[in-house]
Amino acid sequence: MARPQALMADGKAPGPDGKAPGADGKAPGADGKAPGPDGKAPGPHGKAPGPHGKAPGSDGKAPGSDGKAPGPDGKAPGPDGKAPGPDGKAPGPDGKAPGSDGKAPGPDGKAPGPDGKAPGPDGKAPGPDGKAPGPDGKAPGPDGKAPGPDGKAPGPDGKAPGPDGKAPGPDGKAPGSDGKAPGSDGKAPGPDGKAPGPDGKAPGPDGKAPGPDGKAPGSDGKAPGSDGKAPGSDGKAPGPDGKAPGPDGKAPGPDGKAPGPDGKAPGPDGKAPGPDGKAPGSDGKAPGPDGKAPGPDGKAPGPDGKAPGADGKAPGADGKAPGADGKAPGADGKAPGSDGKAPGSDGKAPGANGKAPGSDGKAPGPDGKAPGSDGKAPGSDGKAPGPDGFPGALCPCSFFLLI
Repeated sequence: MARPQALMADGKAPGPDGKAPGADGKAPGADGKAPGPDGKAPGPHGKAPGPHGKAPGSDGKAPGSDGKAPGPDGKAPGPDGKAPGPDGKAPGPDGKAPGSDGKAPGPDGKAPGPDGKAPGPDGKAPGPDGKAPGPDGKAPGPDGKAPGPDGKAPGPDGKAPGPDGKAPGPDGKAPGSDGKAPGSDGKAPGPDGKAPGPDGKAPGPDGKAPGPDGKAPGSDGKAPGSDGKAPGSDGKAPGPDGKAPGPDGKAPGPDGKAPGPDGKAPGPDGKAPGPDGKAPGSDGKAPGPDGKAPGPDGKAPGPDGKAPGADGKAPGADGKAPGADGKAPGADGKAPGSDGKAPGSDGKAPGANGKAPGSDGKAPGPDGKAPGSDGKAPGSDGKAPGPDGFPGALCPCSFFLLI
């Protein structure tokens, strides 16, 4: 007959292991610890197992279905045994919690940018357009193209700009210092945008390349002379007044006419001046030293502007040529006598008193009357004086006799 078990102080019978049950009437487990409220004995560390019969972890929480204790926040760890992040999401394969947007970080462990895109291989986040930066870490331009080595975005044509930051032209060449694309020969155009000629000089306003001296050619395509003026049709540079020189290479005068062989400009009538630089008269003859044109016979006029006579002498004040002796003729056109006086109506020279001689060639007396045959002037009565100089047949002696 079995011996009845002794009751414990609390009136409860001890369990199979001789230990009194706990306050809840349950016998303690093998380790002498009373089971928890769910009737399960605590684990080796004195904690009751969870609903699934497993003892809680060091933090007092029951392990998950995989036997692992939950993290500090009471959440079970993921398949890899790692506790989820603060947002309750399990970390990715690399053990890192996803970002705030729930996306796992990239292979390099870096969280993606605000747009959810993973950073590039160099760990830099892509630009606002979602494109990864180039090898130098610079974001591509608005067109999605990576910048060149200097960090400048390429132009609309996809070509990287030159060292000066300017995009190359359609031919792929970088523009010159003025921002204009070079011509087909690689040279930068001039200020007017025109490509330079073979010698590297920019063309003039008319688009023509300058000559060897760097000056633009004229409208006829010829390079200007040393004075910068375009040459004439004969290729010679014009004179200071811009007019083309004549066949002899000399510049024309103010009237546009080419100078004569001696380099002097012709007169208004187009004729070259004589050796003295004066223009010839209407007959083509050069004027005399006084600048007056010579007469029909080629002789220069006298000081009064009148042409000399056939003998080359200038006429007198009355326009008449002087006689053979160089004296001007009188009012009647006759040459004066040796004394310079004009002859009378009969062509004879006057006497000392300036009066013309009578028909006998004798000069009249002071009263203008011609002398008698003896050369004496007649008296007041018009009669010639006698041998003694008195008129009539009277003589001084007869006069006294009358008294």
